[in-house]
Amino acid sequence: MKCILIIIVNFFISSICLGQRPPITQAVYEQWPKLGLPVLSNNGQYVSYSISYEEIISSSRPTHVKLVSTDLKWQKEFSGMGANVVFSGNSQYAFIKFSNDS
Repeated sequence: MKCILIIIVNFFISSICLGQRPPITQAVYEQWPKLGLPVLSNNGQYVSYSISYEEIISSSRPTHVKLVSTDLKWQKEFSGMGANVVFSGNSQYAFIKFSNDS
């Protein structure tokens, strides 16, 4: 009898917990940030990646480009619309070209 009671109570508790999650719709999905492919410098000391949003709302939200040292002692963030990052051959410079640059 205890086993049946425990199963029934467990069923009601699990159905209440599962019913509290909001559904994932297209509107919710569009608000999630998208991570761009990382770019590693030639000497391996720096990495760059971009954070952008779904294309439907990207016209109103800029792309964020982060440059981070691999030892996490230094980082810098830049904002603009669409970005392409290239490190110099000796890894001393990072060139960031935003899509609205000429």
